[in-house]
Amino acid sequence: MSKIIKHETPEMQKAFEYYYNLGEGRSYRKVAEAFQKSESTIQNWGKSFNWKERVKILDAKAKAESEKQLIDNIVKIRADLLKVAEATLARYVENLKKGEVKPKTAGDLEKIIKSIMLLLGEATEKIEHGGKVDIELFKKWLESE
Repeated sequence: MSKIIKHETPEMQKAFEYYYNLGEGRSYRKVAEAFQKSESTIQNWGKSFNWKERVKILDAKAKAESEKQLIDNIVKIRADLLKVAEATLARYVENLKKGEVKPKTAGDLEKIIKSIMLLLGEATEKIEHGGKVDIELFKKWLESE
């Protein structure tokens, strides 16, 4: 019967790191071979210092960090796309004010606005209005600015 060890030495810490980094195929036998120890010694270290529980904790932290990075990346991409859409809208409005945009290209305005709305998490269609942009109303709004 193995006795519980109370102090984790640097070698034991390295053995745990090795064990953890083995991933899904980890085993005390592999650690024992790598550190030239008996498998029962490594089992004792694992039991004494809760290796299996520590693996679960580290895996949960790694997963949470990975998910956070993914969310941060998505937020950054959406922000970058929103800047592009806003700049495109500003250019479109400027060209519309100059008379360089013809009414038949109003669909482009609708696409720009819908892109911005989607990036902001808003609905892009209104059933009662059919989701169409009223170009004359938009021109009046531009003139009022």
